[in-house]
Amino acid sequence: MLSRREMSTWRIAAGRIQRKWRTTWRFKQRKSGVVFQVDGNDAPGEMHLRSKHVPLDDISFCHNVLANASPETLNGILGAISPEGSDRFCSTMTCFMFHNCAPRVRSLVLDVLSKTRLPDISLANRGVIIRSIQQQLLSPLVRQKAEYQLAAFNILRGTSGLDLTLLKEDINAENSLNAAKDGFRGGDLYQLIYGSKDITQIVSIMQHIAIESLKVSMSHADRPLVKIISDIDDTLFPGWADQRYPPHVLYPGVSHLYEAISRGVDKTPAVTFLTARPRGWLSVGRTLTADHLVSLGVTNPTVLNGSVQGLVSNTKIAGLKLQNFERYATLFPEYKFVFFGDSGQGDALLASRLLELYPTKVPAAFIHDITPDLPTTGDGGSKAAYRAQGVEFYKTYAGAGAAAYDKGLISKDDLKALATLCKLELDAIPFTGADAAAKRERRKTEMTQDCSAIELKLTTSPA
Repeated sequence: MLSRREMSTWRIAAGRIQRKWRTTWRFKQRKSGVVFQVDGNDAPGEMHLRSKHVPLDDISFCHNVLANASPETLNGILGAISPEGSDRFCSTMTCFMFHNCAPRVRSLVLDVLSKTRLPDISLANRGVIIRSIQQQLLSPLVRQKAEYQLAAFNILRGTSGLDLTLLKEDINAENSLNAAKDGFRGGDLYQLIYGSKDITQIVSIMQHIAIESLKVSMSHADRPLVKIISDIDDTLFPGWADQRYPPHVLYPGVSHLYEAISRGVDKTPAVTFLTARPRGWLSVGRTLTADHLVSLGVTNPTVLNGSVQGLVSNTKIAGLKLQNFERYATLFPEYKFVFFGDSGQGDALLASRLLELYPTKVPAAFIHDITPDLPTTGDGGSKAAYRAQGVEFYKTYAGAGAAAYDKGLISKDDLKALATLCKLELDAIPFTGADAAAKRERRKTEMTQDCSAIELKLTTSPA
């Protein structure tokens, strides 16, 4: 599977990509891939995106080029990416084709990619196609949404086994070489499927996912796949009620612990964030949340949003998050899930429900205790009662790591590395304000206590 850096590039004269009326592109097959050029005569291939004077059966029309190209050239065209700064909307040639083709040509392109040539298209480029389709689905100006949706479903149905698991992950992957600058451009598998208005298609694709995921689960029975489901505010970073740390700075050790617990087919699966924040019109809320997570260094975040109505009470927040989890879990039935939340709102209630309703699907649930001096959580529930139900409370991610180690979720080496990173990352956090020194000392005391407990655990536990 091609990585983003290994994909061929789409070479463009400075600023020319902004000329949206450019309808013919020259390309050349090289060892490094297919190179597109705006100007110059050294490229033997030519591809028309739209033209009033070229018949549809012309071999240079894009749908015919895609239909007749060799597998190598086909994947080179689909995987070609725009150089940094040349275009902020269409970062891939695939997306540019969808954006600029005439409607009748676009229909033919979708048919070629999702049916005729699908067996020749690499897994990485299947992800590129679906992410490009989703960019079009988000536009209020696109009228061919049913065609786009069907093409994406055909690609999913044409992928099976481990490849389907990898494709589902890849759909949510970043689509830009410079995410921190451009913002998050990944896809959204959840919205792609559950956002469809065709119930028959949803049922069909969910049946396919269920069957293929069972095969993957059976092949990984000895070492199950694991995904992290995490809240954002006061779980990943202080952003709501936690005044103990500077706002919007990742908690010490959180990234390492999430990575250590996560387990995928051939790489660490992306963290899925379950938040009460509303999705917003045209997914603006989700995009802003994902952009913020990317700016903090989070890779390929999947965001499951709440709604305005769900913000009425902590019980409603927990209920909506549970509903989102249940839907999301049907997309990845081959995975087990570990939940992380905080004690400020309804996450403790959600954690207890997850452990009660899905004991085999959710092996552990952790709650960041941002109010350790209080006996109850934000939803009014007793912390002691939640602990009795199996919910793990922690003050630091070193403490969460120790609990995860006891549950067999991370190794001894992972726990040792976590303790070291927690102390280093805490030292790097810039505490501010009149009581900055006192806050830092209190956090260091908490961290020292949890890291000392880890050292004792590591020396007394078997190798």
